[in-house]
Amino acid sequence: MVCVRIRVDHSGHQRVTRSAAVPITHTNAKGKTYYLHQGTTKTGKPKYHFSMQSEGTLAETIPAGFELYENPNAQVFLRRIPPKIITDEER
Repeated sequence: MVCVRIRVDHSGHQRVTRSAAVPITHTNAKGKTYYLHQGTTKTGKPKYHFSMQSEGTLAETIPAGFELYENPNAQVFLRRIPPKIITDEER
């Protein structure tokens, strides 16, 4: 199994590192490390959240259609990839 570590800087560039059996972590602009946790809702759907604690059920992959996002206050979120307003052909 291959796990992914993604770091996002303030300009929005993502750096992806792949390694074996490593949970997804993110170090924010303030130097704090966050771990992506996975759980389930009452209806059985998967849910994800970030925590500074490494205990618990850690996610090993980012769900399809989602990305890591860090706002200017250094809060880390897992969000849906926003649709492009300007396509690559229009540039």
